[in-house]
Amino acid sequence: MLICRDPGLLFVKTMKTAGSSIEIALGALLREGDLATPLDPSEERQRPGKNVRRAVRSMVQTLRARSDGAVRARYPHHGYEVAATYLANEIEGCRAFCVERNPYDKAVSAFHFVYDRHNRRITDPGQQFEEFCKSARLPSFSNFDMYTRDGELVVERVLQYDRLDREFSDVMGSFGITGVSLGDKKAKAGVRPKLDLSTYYGADYERPAARLVEGTFAREFAFFGYQRP
Repeated sequence: MLICRDPGLLFVKTMKTAGSSIEIALGALLREGDLATPLDPSEERQRPGKNVRRAVRSMVQTLRARSDGAVRARYPHHGYEVAATYLANEIEGCRAFCVERNPYDKAVSAFHFVYDRHNRRITDPGQQFEEFCKSARLPSFSNFDMYTRDGELVVERVLQYDRLDREFSDVMGSFGITGVSLGDKKAKAGVRPKLDLSTYYGADYERPAARLVEGTFAREFAFFGYQRP
């Protein structure tokens, strides 16, 4: 999550949607009084601007003080409700946006992310992906509740990952922001190999993993009308 009081921007960082890259790009906008949740150390070093550390420190201290332990102050993926509950003054007048991603693609990205974080080798992508989809980890990557309430959007706009460069540029323009783009910022580039989705779902999406992903992300499929890539 990142809050820029001027020009009134609230970015909700959903999972596996280039959120770290966006927060790196937005780092140059941070000023005194702004807030930002921490990134991984390697990503934090990529954030431009002299006010980043202050913004991160302020976010952590503010959430700790106001939530009294109800939320993890250093967690980077808080939804809009956390901001509305504990940072109401800071987000007053802000317009919120986030990013969402086709669940078929997101699930594969999440699979490689989890295996990479746990230093687990992938020797049989199809079978291991199916096991991942059956586990309790996959549902944790559904972000629907981060940007909706009772099935209705609480953010102004949800950018689509497959059109991210163009839509991010559009959003920056709507705020009157120039000189900020994603460019070559790829915070977690290289974690996922360039394999066709048929490796994980089958050529006709006939494998059980497809049904598991469709069930887990049923709300996203229905709301955004996602189709098989």
